[in-house]
Amino acid sequence: MTEPTTRQMTGRRNVSSLLTSLGEQKRGCTVLASGTPGGAIHLRGGLVVAVETPGAPTVEGLLLRSGLRATS
Repeated sequence: MTEPTTRQMTGRRNVSSLLTSLGEQKRGCTVLASGTPGGAIHLRGGLVVAVETPGAPTVEGLLLRSGLRATS
């Protein structure tokens, strides 16, 4: 089993090309996007499994605006 590695890439990048390349390699990693609003794209096995950004609403915010209530 190999140890996970951390690589930092700085400067402007084509996100689409980067995600395509990581997908072909079936990589598991987090791509951090700088700028406004910025965020993080999480990949597992080359597939995007989550995206976090302050520019997007949270699940909680979406549920509250929809009028749905959580019950336990």
